[in-house]
Amino acid sequence: MSDVQVKILSPRSDVPFVANWFKLAQDSHFWMQGRLFALLKQFRRNHIPVDRPWRGLEIGCGHGVLRSQIERNTQWTVDGVDLDLASLKENPICRGDAYLYDIFDRQHFFKEYFDFLILYDVIEHVEHVGPFLEACLFHLKPGGYVFINVPALKSLNSHYDKVVGHWRRYDRDMLAGEIEQAGLEIVHINYWGLSFLPLLFLRKIFLAKDPKDSVVVEKGFNFHESILNNLFKAIIWGEVAVLPDPFLGTSVMAIARKKL
Repeated sequence: MSDVQVKILSPRSDVPFVANWFKLAQDSHFWMQGRLFALLKQFRRNHIPVDRPWRGLEIGCGHGVLRSQIERNTQWTVDGVDLDLASLKENPICRGDAYLYDIFDRQHFFKEYFDFLILYDVIEHVEHVGPFLEACLFHLKPGGYVFINVPALKSLNSHYDKVVGHWRRYDRDMLAGEIEQAGLEIVHINYWGLSFLPLLFLRKIFLAKDPKDSVVVEKGFNFHESILNNLFKAIIWGEVAVLPDPFLGTSVMAIARKKL
């Protein structure tokens, strides 16, 4: 456990996120690395200035792997908020702060405070997306960016999605519709993870034969520090390098902007 100091601004949640997922989703996991590769590629393609001293907020930061990855690859400071205190305590030491905070509380000192918001693998866990995005945008400066990642393709929906709390999987048009309904301007949307499609179809079939909730996350995501993990990292690195905007993928990634 890190020595990070969590700042308490809201009551803690009584329903923590799936603990096994955080245990498995370490920085070295091929999916976490692949998501980072895709993110940085999208930033470069759309001229997102990673050398500016911006301050942003990762909403639903969990154990803080992504905010740590982004700080290592940019000059940004990334604060993180979540409702699961145990996960927040696992955050690494970052330039930004970690908060136990419900964005629906709309603390006045956070109004239009941040240069960007990170909503990576968050909104699929939210039943009613409109009010959630409205609360998120309270915290964003006019002209600020919103970075979004969601799981893709309804055909990949499986028992794994149910156990980890996914309300839906997306296609590009579906995500674009939610972004526009929130009043945001779309900068770019692309799929990533085309090479992972066979893996997720196999996961769907495999887990259907053994649907015990207690083992679904372990069986569906556990590749940490294995030969396969290194192989999949190499595959996704190659995909993102040569095919940054595939026609399909296991995730959809978007950049949007709050209107001035």
